[in-house]
Amino acid sequence: MTLRLPKSFIIRISCVAFFIVSFFSQANAWSEEQPAADLKIVPASGTFADSESLNDAPLVMTTPTGIQVEDMMQEERRSSPSARRGGNPFGGARMRRPGYSATWYPSTSVDDQQTDFGLVRQLFTMGAPIWRQDGDIVILRTTVENSLFSTDAILPDTGRAFPDELWTVNVGLNYIHQFDNGWSGGLMTTVGSASDKPFHSIDEVRASVLGFLQVPAGNDRDTWQYSVMYAPFSDLNFPIPGVAYGWNPSETFQMNVGIPFSVTWKPLDALAFNASYFPLYNVNALVTYDWTDDLQFYGGFETIRETFLLTDRASRSDQFLASEQRVIGGLRWNVWKYAALDVNAGYAFGRYYGEGGNRRDELYDLVDIAPGPFLGSSLIVRF
Repeated sequence: MTLRLPKSFIIRISCVAFFIVSFFSQANAWSEEQPAADLKIVPASGTFADSESLNDAPLVMTTPTGIQVEDMMQEERRSSPSARRGGNPFGGARMRRPGYSATWYPSTSVDDQQTDFGLVRQLFTMGAPIWRQDGDIVILRTTVENSLFSTDAILPDTGRAFPDELWTVNVGLNYIHQFDNGWSGGLMTTVGSASDKPFHSIDEVRASVLGFLQVPAGNDRDTWQYSVMYAPFSDLNFPIPGVAYGWNPSETFQMNVGIPFSVTWKPLDALAFNASYFPLYNVNALVTYDWTDDLQFYGGFETIRETFLLTDRASRSDQFLASEQRVIGGLRWNVWKYAALDVNAGYAFGRYYGEGGNRRDELYDLVDIAPGPFLGSSLIVRF
């Protein structure tokens, strides 16, 4: 008798193995003195609650797939207690430490269908530097996200059952280099699969690439930021140039003027406001407050958009789009020197799924989900 393990089980076991290996490699990597150049990444599926810390955002370059890059080759401008702990901004997150998060959406109704719709979303993320020398660094990162659906909904135009689960599995390599003249640049690549059956065939595999360059402006504080991004399954599925001016007039106010756009304002040491926008639909805003050195409260608005390639899609080019908007509030507690716990809740609305293109008006098999609350938690390991 031949024992055949489900692919989802194999993926879970692989994640655990990768977690163990990366945990020890990252512990060793982060225990060493940090180099002059460092790269900070947050995966596309990340949300406020999944970031390592939430306050004190410096200027960032944000790609259309949600990857956010913070250049640390300029002098750190941090003064708040959360910043001195190695603060991680919403707008430009530090490289993800090992972490796991889960979010539960209680059942709500499905428009025009006599059924309910429930969801549990899980996210595992890991990143570790695997090579560094002088001003160069190479980082290996992975993201695994799983959405488990509880529904009898159908895709109305084709009559297919709504997927039982959706997976996003990505692995990426990122390289950053600091030039002798003060410029910095790098390349970020990602290969993975987002599907109901990830890596079922080559048709469910996708890749993206981002090249970026940061050039100091004619003063000691500002920068010019240039980027080129190609992600065939993003909202803008063609090569996208980005140009932004990183304006840093003070320690309490910074702004990226251009594409992408972001702004950070700290009216008080313990209070910060962050907002960002990237065409066409990526709008995010967050307010954080440091109650103590180890306890932080936050609230905000965010958009979540994901695309998948279903194995039974009618056309190889069709994408299965998941979209929602939500308001969220929560607290972050540094429960231990090496771990932080996040608990959050909120209200999700504008929720829909459909197949076709990357805009709602291009979709068929459209499934609209009624608004409803959600509850989430995250555990982040820190070094």
